[in-house]
Amino acid sequence: MIKAVIFDIDGVLIDSVKANHKLFRGLLKEAGYKKLPTFSEYKKLFHLTALDTFKELTGAKKKEINRLMQMLHGLKRSSSSIKVTPGSVATIKKISKDYRLALVTSRIEAGVEHYLEVTKTKTLFEVIVHYGHYKKPKPHPEPLLLACKRLKIKPEQTVYIGDTHTDIAAAKAANMKVILYPKTKLVGATAYALKFSDIPRIVSLMNKGKI
Repeated sequence: MIKAVIFDIDGVLIDSVKANHKLFRGLLKEAGYKKLPTFSEYKKLFHLTALDTFKELTGAKKKEINRLMQMLHGLKRSSSSIKVTPGSVATIKKISKDYRLALVTSRIEAGVEHYLEVTKTKTLFEVIVHYGHYKKPKPHPEPLLLACKRLKIKPEQTVYIGDTHTDIAAAKAANMKVILYPKTKLVGATAYALKFSDIPRIVSLMNKGKI
């Protein structure tokens, strides 16, 4: 029986790859870097944490990575930098009536708060797990298991909504079901949502044993 639905943010609740690419380019330029990542270069790193993205883009050592992370934490964010997935807020409000909700993301705290502020959904999520709460990011199951621990429910009583192969791997390792959104059918998901509004129906079918 599914009791909780856990959402990823980037690629699921928001379409952020272009905005994040612009953010990293701007920050690296401000930090004094000449070689800035192209969109295709950044897109390959989209599933990584900010810290690991900086490592891949710069090859810098710990002190410099820490400087870049401090710059990221201090960055001012505007509402225009978030492209909310159509229908996601309405779906979250609908599904919150029947299931407990949580967020598990590789975003830093400021990035999570920015999303919650723009969408006015903070009160709908009982648990929020972001970068800094765990040592091993996805595809390791630690972030998802931490969310289950804080919700005080078993992993098999939850379903994770993700969009990448790392989300599938993390959910499987945590012994929970995973719904992949959007349309890209990566192998291994329990189910696939073509529209965000399909998610409540899919979770219902899981509870009926039909998926």
